[in-house]
Amino acid sequence: ISSETKPEDIDSAVSSAIDNADIGLVVLTSVRGITEVVFEKDLRAKKNYFESQQASRRRLEDANADDANGDDEDKEYYFVNFTPNIFSGLLFFFFFVAVTFTGLSSLGAITGQDVYVSKYPTIGREA
Repeated sequence: ISSETKPEDIDSAVSSAIDNADIGLVVLTSVRGITEVVFEKDLRAKKNYFESQQASRRRLEDANADDANGDDEDKEYYFVNFTPNIFSGLLFFFFFVAVTFTGLSSLGAITGQDVYVSKYPTIGREA
């Protein structure tokens, strides 16, 4: 079915196929975008990771024991991809890069003699 087809035409074709006595089974499928498939796969992987972490972690139960009743189905899952340890590591890295850059650029400012002579003047006769 092309994307320009009206939804009413699709609905009437599906309902007539369902009502037809010669057709025993009607299967409706669609093609999803790759971004939607990747997003769902990522969400499913995060949910599985969260559930595996919860199973292996000790935690305090509520006073009402809500988790024992199965009331946790409507909870949302949040994942923190930037922990304090990662943040402090990145701050140290950027500080180290800044100090190293400053030090190396300061080394470039060191100058030596412009003229080299074979015999130096006697002491006390520099002027």
